[in-house]
Amino acid sequence: EYSDLSAEDAAARTEDGEVMYWPGNVAIHAMRVDFLLARAEASSHLPYHRAEKSIPYVNAQGNKVFPEDKNGIKFETFIFDLLLDTRRTITVEVDRMLEFSPVKNRVGMDSPQTAQEDLLRVYAGWLNQAGVDIKRDVDGLPDIRLEISPLFALTPADLIEKKDKIKTIEEGTVLE
Repeated sequence: EYSDLSAEDAAARTEDGEVMYWPGNVAIHAMRVDFLLARAEASSHLPYHRAEKSIPYVNAQGNKVFPEDKNGIKFETFIFDLLLDTRRTITVEVDRMLEFSPVKNRVGMDSPQTAQEDLLRVYAGWLNQAGVDIKRDVDGLPDIRLEISPLFALTPADLIEKKDKIKTIEEGTVLE
C-alpha cells in the first residue's frame, strides 16, 4: 500500500534512476467466496493502515467545513491483505495510462476531471492509430471532446477495423 511507504522508500530509485517501488494495486480483486467465508469465520483481522485524510467537520458556528488540507487520521483495512493467506495468486500488469485512472478527489489530481482527460487521451490515441487525425496538446489531450463506446470498439484494433464507419470527428463526437 503506497500510504505505508516511508518518504525515503517512495523516493527510492534503482541504479538506472527508475522508481524502485513502481507497482501499484488498482484494487480489482477476484476471490473465491468459500475462501472469504473461511477468513470471516476464522475471525482473521486485517491489519490497519494509517491514512491522513481531509475530514469534513462542523465549526463553532454550526457550518459544515470541507478542509483543503489533511486534518485527521483514519485507520483503514484493505481486502488485498488477505492475499497473504492464499496459496496462489495471479497478477495482471497493465499500463496505467491506458487502464487506470482513479477518482479519489472532488477536484485536482485523481478527480473526475483527470479521469475524463485520461479517457480523452486514450480515445485520441486510438483514433490516431486508426489514421484519423486528432490534434492534441503537448500532454496528449485532444482539443475536442469525444467518446468511443465499448459497443463500437474495445481496442485500437477494433477501431481500425471500423475506420470506414467513422465519418467526421468534431466537437462532441460519440462513436457508438
